[in-house]
Amino acid sequence: MSHAEPMRQKDHAPRPIDIARLTFAPRLTISLAVRQLMAQSVMAHSVKLVRSYFLLAVAAALWGMTLWGMTPMSARAQAGFDGAWSILIVTESGECDRAYRYAVQIDHGHINYDGTAGVELTGNVDRNGRVSATVQRGGQGANGTGRLSGNRGRGTWQGKSSTGQCSGYWEAQRR
Repeated sequence: MSHAEPMRQKDHAPRPIDIARLTFAPRLTISLAVRQLMAQSVMAHSVKLVRSYFLLAVAAALWGMTLWGMTPMSARAQAGFDGAWSILIVTESGECDRAYRYAVQIDHGHINYDGTAGVELTGNVDRNGRVSATVQRGGQGANGTGRLSGNRGRGTWQGKSSTGQCSGYWEAQRR
C-alpha cells in the first residue's frame, strides 16, 4: 500500500491586479484610456437622456393640446364663424320661388340645417370665410358660393327647379 499525500486545495480567490507591475503600458496610458471610455459612456448616456426628455416633452405637449381642446390652426380659424346664422336666398332670374330664409348652424366650418322645411342644406366655411353650400329638395337643387366676414356674408347661387334654371344671391347674418 502506498502512502499518498493529501490533496491541497488551490486558492481560487481573485487577486488584485498590481498596475505598477504591468509592463505592457504605462499607468498614464491606462488612466487616459479609462477616462476616455468613461467620457464616451457619459456622453452616450447624456444624449439618450436628452432624447428621452425631448420625446417626453413632445408627448406631454400633444396630450395637453388634446386635453384642453386645442385644434389645428385651420379648425380654430373656421371656429371664428361658428354659431347660429340666418340665410336669405333670393331668386333674381328663372322660375324659382322668390325667396327662402333658413336658420343654420356652423360648427367647426361645417354648415348644418336641422329645420323642418324638407330641404337638405349643407356646406363648408374655410378659415378665410369662403363658403360653399348646397340646397336640395327632391329633384331640385342649387349650389352657392360666397364669403362670410365678421357677422355678415354674401354670395351667389345657381340651381335647377322643376321648371328650369334659376340663379340669384344669398345673404347671411349671424344670430
